Amino acid sequence: MPAVVHTDSYGAAKRAGAAAERCLFVDDRPENVAAAVALGMTGVVYGGPTDLRAALANFISPARRAPDR
Repeated sequence: MPAVVHTDSYGAAKRAGAAAERCLFVDDRPENVAAAVALGMTGVVYGGPTDLRAALANFISPARRAPDR
């Protein structure tokens, strides 16, 4: 199961052994997202649940997705 990291995302990803390009960084502040992208992560500026669903759809394999409710 993916971890949710609230601070020091790059350091947390490194400790978990996750390559930056395999990380999704979501934040409501564009400058934080830009910093994560500069480190090689995929970044999404959060504006609401629709943004998060769309971003996660690219990172979760179809076999692991829960059925739509």
